[in-house]
Order: sequence, then C-alpha cells, then structure tokens
Amino acid sequence: MADVPQVDVFTGSVWKKKTGHGGYAAILKDGMKQTELGGGFQLTTTERMELMAIIAGLETLPALCQVSIYSDLVYSVYLKVKRLPKTWVANYWTLSGSDGEPDKVQQGPNDDLWGRLLALCASLAVAFEWRQGHGGQVEIHRCESLANEWAQQTVLPRDEGHLS
Repeated sequence: MADVPQVDVFTGSVWKKKTGHGGYAAILKDGMKQTELGGGFQLTTTERMELMAIIAGLETLPALCQVSIYSDLVYSVYLKVKRLPKTWVANYWTLSGSDGEPDKVQQGPNDDLWGRLLALCASLAVAFEWRQGHGGQVEIHRCESLANEWAQQTVLPRDEGHLS
C-alpha cells in the first residue's frame, strides 16, 4: 500500500476530579503537515476522554490511509493491542450489521464511544502503539497540554453519553 498516505496520530487526555471536567487532544502528522484538534466535556471520565482523543483524530482522516496511533492511553491502546475488544464485542456488539456497521446488542461501558471507534477501525488500516507518558514524546506532551487547556474551560458541553 505504497500509494496510501501514512498518518501518525498522537493523543492525550486529562480528567479533573475536582470539577469532573475532561479534555482530549490529538495531533495528526501527514508528512510535513501537522494538525492539532481537541475538545472537552463536563461530568465525564478519564476513559471517555481517552477514547475521544483517538476518535477525534480518526474521524478527520480520509478512508484510504494507514494510521499509526501513538498514545499513553493504556485503556484504549491496551484493549486494542491485546485484542480484548473481541471479548467486549462478543458481549455487547455484533459487527455483522446489514450495513457493515457495529450493531448494539446490549449496553456496555462507554458503548457509544466504542461503537464509533470500532467502526472507524474497521474502515481504516489502524495500528496502535503505547508510549509511556512523560517519556519525552514531544507530540504526546503537547496533546496533554492541549487537553488540559480544554478541561480548564468553565463552559463545556455535557457528556451526554456518560450521563445516559
């Protein structure tokens, strides 16, 4: 797949226990081009912000590209790398929907975000790589800084998926 562009996605997230606010960020690198994006929610969780960082990065990409996700987000990377979503999918989702999209079987933890992530991973060539936090990865450090800026905002939308 030499003709297919390679995009590196670096992610970071934070959650503020005192306020319940969370933030996420992603940096996309496609050759010499770099794009930063992010967001935040009130009354959310660490896990949801971790997943949102990856989803936000993947949702901006064209269907035909190879993606390497670099993250210190153990929840999402460990699950994807260790293939634990197979168990999760078996218990909560079926991937054989008539439209090729994941179909919800029963409600599971963060199922709204996992559904989005699984659909994106099914449509892209995605590889996950865990990087130790605060280990000198400039892009991940920048993502954590951006996510922190989002989480510190006083006016953030409600995380409807977490509150339902």
